[in-house]
Amino acid sequence: MLTGRYIRNAQYQTLLKIHPSDNPRYIEACEHAVVLHWESLSDTALNAKARDIRKKLSEATAQLPEGRQSVIHIGFEAVEGDRVERLRYEKILTTARQFDPGEKELEYVYCHYLVPESPPDQCWAFDETMQWCAIRARHAKPLEDGFLVLPAAGNRTGPHWQD
Repeated sequence: MLTGRYIRNAQYQTLLKIHPSDNPRYIEACEHAVVLHWESLSDTALNAKARDIRKKLSEATAQLPEGRQSVIHIGFEAVEGDRVERLRYEKILTTARQFDPGEKELEYVYCHYLVPESPPDQCWAFDETMQWCAIRARHAKPLEDGFLVLPAAGNRTGPHWQD
């Protein structure tokens, strides 16, 4: 309301002098409001925000049992905006395609993009999308609907910015 428009994943800092309502979701009055928006869009900043899965993938692989076909699920919040998430998506695919699980029988990696938001017409909304990558696949994907949080109805694979 303070900016006059809703931007998903907007990076705002606010300073408010408010009088709370009886309901904690609302305020009774706002005497003063400051809204700051700052975002670095340099290639270096975007690349740094687009965190890869290499470390989590290595940690998870180390926990896999010996001599047993396995899959790994990695979930993370995708709240940095679509530019960053597109870069992250490409990094993840590159990492997964090049990943060597050593002696472990890692067949597939499932990545879950968890996108919480607070749109103006709802209390909150949540989106989950998934991408998968075969590592050493000897069998068909074991999970066609391998979502972690939301039920399979209406979910889609791929990044959340695609409709």
